[in-house]
Amino acid sequence: MMFASGSKGATVNASLTAAASFSMTDTATTPNAQTTLTITTPGTTNFIAVTVPTPTIGAAGISGGTSVVFYIATTPFASPGSACTPTCRYLEWENVSGVAQDWCSVSTSVAGTGTGIGAGANNTALMRLACNNNLNLLSLLGSDTNWFIPSRDELNELFRNRASVGWPSGTAGEYFTSSQVDASPTAAPPGPAASWAGGTDGTSQAYTNRAWRQWFDSGQMSWDRTKTQPAGLVRIRAY
Repeated sequence: MMFASGSKGATVNASLTAAASFSMTDTATTPNAQTTLTITTPGTTNFIAVTVPTPTIGAAGISGGTSVVFYIATTPFASPGSACTPTCRYLEWENVSGVAQDWCSVSTSVAGTGTGIGAGANNTALMRLACNNNLNLLSLLGSDTNWFIPSRDELNELFRNRASVGWPSGTAGEYFTSSQVDASPTAAPPGPAASWAGGTDGTSQAYTNRAWRQWFDSGQMSWDRTKTQPAGLVRIRAY
């Protein structure tokens, strides 16, 4: 068996027998580009051309099963903790969710979480440690660290594309992100400014006792409830 590899636009020479296999990995940095592999036989006009289609929103993800692509980046992004970092291009969602549950102990502050695209994997790793391997998290994520709880902006992208990715009809309510609220937000999260809510919920709870939530009925992104007021969880993966 003979394996060969190369970069985009390069010619790779390999001696292949009748029973050989040929494997190629596209490492191009141009997002969403189609990849075409052409194998030719020297001295002849025989060739095989295979084109790998461009992933689209709503297409099957690389994990198989019920995974679906819900985000495609215009430029590669970093996702610390994911195998694809720093050149990740896609986010996929698996069509499973845990029952409504706590985020973590209300008194446990998870320092260092982020809100942007690419932050979810590192956020989740921090949650696993700070929350002492919370059983609620493990029941959804298992031991596979490829999967993680989405950050605020990542979950908002899933909400925005819910109709295209097969979000179950009639499934609404609120879902936790992996982004802790470290201070009073000074700007609205993604989406129309009117579609978010803040406040103290009539309590004196510290901001670090809260985590961002996405409502899948109203579209509202909120931070006005504590971590121990149950919400749903979904898991995603970057590649």
